[in-house]
Amino acid sequence: MSGNTCCLVSVDISATTTSLAALKLTSVGTLLTTEGQVSIRDNNAGGYAIISDGPNGYLYQINGSAPATFVGGVTTGSNTIQLTAQIPIGIAIGMTLSDANGYIPSGTTLTAIDYNTGIITMSSNATGTDGTDSITGNLGTFTRISDGISGAFAPASLKPPTAIKTCGPRRTYFRGVAADLIVVQI
Repeated sequence: MSGNTCCLVSVDISATTTSLAALKLTSVGTLLTTEGQVSIRDNNAGGYAIISDGPNGYLYQINGSAPATFVGGVTTGSNTIQLTAQIPIGIAIGMTLSDANGYIPSGTTLTAIDYNTGIITMSSNATGTDGTDSITGNLGTFTRISDGISGAFAPASLKPPTAIKTCGPRRTYFRGVAADLIVVQI
């Protein structure tokens, strides 16, 4: 962390018997806060990390964005999608939505999730009606998670405290660590 910039640290040049490894910082996203502790949990499988800066949560997909496909009902002139099953893992506010029939306008994003009713709100109105439309959501590599995971339609694997137990060890980081202060010893 540097200010409100979240960075991925990777080995740029491997260490040798006579030199330390050179590390590279790559910006992966921007937090909404600029001070305080940041906690990071990963799933111990290299797939994603959950980041918290206190009031906000973020999802970072380590290997890039991954689409989530689900079935839901869209109605002409409405900006909601009624799910037919549990809200799938991998969807979050801010993701770009599209559908098999072309009823969801290009550039539409997911703006709200109601885990109690299974209704998803979109930024645009649907242009057609289909009760079982195949919908794809593409979440960027770094996305803010803005609401809690609970309710009848929430995936069981993401409801607390399961998500916390399966996310692996928590790591707390402090902001303002300059790249030249990071030393790798082998």
